[in-house]
Amino acid sequence: MRRSRFVTALRNIFRNALMSFASIVSVAFTLIMLGMVLLLLINAEYATEKVGERFDTMRYLIPETANEAEIARLEDEIKAIDNVTNVVLVPKEEAWAQTMEDFGEDASAFEGMDNPLPNVFEIQIADIERADATLEAIENIDQDDNVRYDRDVADIITNFARVIRIAGTVLVGALLFITILSIVNTIRVGISSRQTEITIMRYVGATRQYIRGPFLIEGAILGLVGAGLSAVTLYYSYHEVQLLVQRYLSRMSNEIMITDQRLLWQIMVLNLIIGVCVGFLGSLYSMRKHLKV
Repeated sequence: MRRSRFVTALRNIFRNALMSFASIVSVAFTLIMLGMVLLLLINAEYATEKVGERFDTMRYLIPETANEAEIARLEDEIKAIDNVTNVVLVPKEEAWAQTMEDFGEDASAFEGMDNPLPNVFEIQIADIERADATLEAIENIDQDDNVRYDRDVADIITNFARVIRIAGTVLVGALLFITILSIVNTIRVGISSRQTEITIMRYVGATRQYIRGPFLIEGAILGLVGAGLSAVTLYYSYHEVQLLVQRYLSRMSNEIMITDQRLLWQIMVLNLIIGVCVGFLGSLYSMRKHLKV
C-alpha cells in the first residue's frame, strides 16, 4: 500500500508537471532566500566578534611610585573583577624593547634616551559588551585615571552586534513565515486545480485516508526536491563568495567569513527539513478543505 501511494504520488507529479514545477521553484526560491539571509547574519555576527577581539584588552598604567607589594595587590584586585579573564604584567623594559623593535631602523634616533614608559597591566576581558562595567570597576580601584581603553570603538562594536541580533531575529522570523506561506499557497493552488478529481474519488467511495495519502507524499516530494535545489545553490554560491573574499581580501578573509563547512551543511540540512515538513503540512492543510464533500 505504501509503495502504491508513492507511485501514485509520482504519477500525479508528472501528470501535473506545470503545477509541480511551480511548487518546486517556489520552495527552492524561498528557501534560497532564507538560507542566504541566515548565512549573511551568521557571518555578520562572526565578523563583529572577530573585530571585537581586537578590543578585548585594557591597559592599566602602574604608577611609578608603586612598590612590588602594591603592584601585587593591584593585580589581585583586578583579577577578582567579574569579566576579567587574565592580567599580564608587562615591565617597562620589555615594553621599551618592543617599541624599539617596532621602529626598526629608526630606533637609532632614540639611543641614549631614558625609558619613558611605565610598567603596565594588560587586562583581558571576556565580553566587550560588558566593557563599560569592567572599566568602571577598575577605575574604582584607582582614582588616578590610569586605565587606557578605546571605549568609543568598543561601544560601536557592541551596538552594531546588538542591532544585528535584533534585526536578524526579526528578519529570519518574517522570512520564515513568508517562506511557509508561499509554499503552502503554491501547493494549495496545485491541489485546487485537481478538485474535480478529488470529488470524483469521494463519490465513488474512496476513504479520506486513501485520497490524502498520495497528496501528502506528493507534497513531501515536491518540498524535498525544491529544498534540494536550494541546498545545491547555496553550497556553490557560498563557495564562490568565499573564493572572491579570499582573492580580494586574503588578509581579512578569516575575519569576514566562516570557512568551516559545518555551518553550510547545517543550513542545507535545515532547508531540507523545512522543505519536506512544509510540503507535507501544506498538503495536509490544503486537503482538509477539498475532502469536505
